[in-house]
Amino acid sequence: GSHNADLSEALRELRRELMKETGYSAFVVFTNATLEALAARQPRTLAELAEVPGLGEKRIEAYGERILDAINTVLDG
Repeated sequence: GSHNADLSEALRELRRELMKETGYSAFVVFTNATLEALAARQPRTLAELAEVPGLGEKRIEAYGERILDAINTVLDG
């Protein structure tokens, strides 16, 4: 839907924040493929997040809530 572009941008922004906080490079936080999958699938729960390719348990533990916040902000905005 029309939210995809907004979502991609919000997720890129979040990734930049996480890179600053963690010192990791972009693809370590999450890859472009994962970012696109998030934008396409628009998961709203941790369970849905767990089905997105490229997000393992550790990433979901570390960033899951932040990712969902970003998605919810765009979709509910």
